Amino acid sequence: MFSHYIKALILLLLAIVCNRFSILYAQSSSDTIRVTQELDAVVISAERINKEIIPVQALSGQKLQALSVHSVADAVRYFSGVQIKDYGGIGGLKTVNIRSMGSHHVGVFYDGIELGNAQNGVVDLGRFSLDNMEA
Repeated sequence: MFSHYIKALILLLLAIVCNRFSILYAQSSSDTIRVTQELDAVVISAERINKEIIPVQALSGQKLQALSVHSVADAVRYFSGVQIKDYGGIGGLKTVNIRSMGSHHVGVFYDGIELGNAQNGVVDLGRFSLDNMEA
């Protein structure tokens, strides 16, 4: 049993000695590059592409009359990627969901003013009639 301790002690001392030599060898400064190079100025130029990231969808007044929709919620159903959740039929809450992000992540604006509910941010699209809008 005493021989196991001696073997472990010898291995430990050997590891310490080898570690010291590797530290001394790693500190040589002869392998560094001391020459610096300067490059000319690099000019990057580009032109802005005037393209909408998100495609704009619109329904004309003639199309709305042909579809016989009466509220904004009914009209928005025809846009791609938009789902309307109807909670309760006529007079019930109608929320908009775009690309399955949830109604809390959708902003609805009218003339630059956000229409979100102060309590939960959800907009009831059933409140807005198309009779009050111009085509």
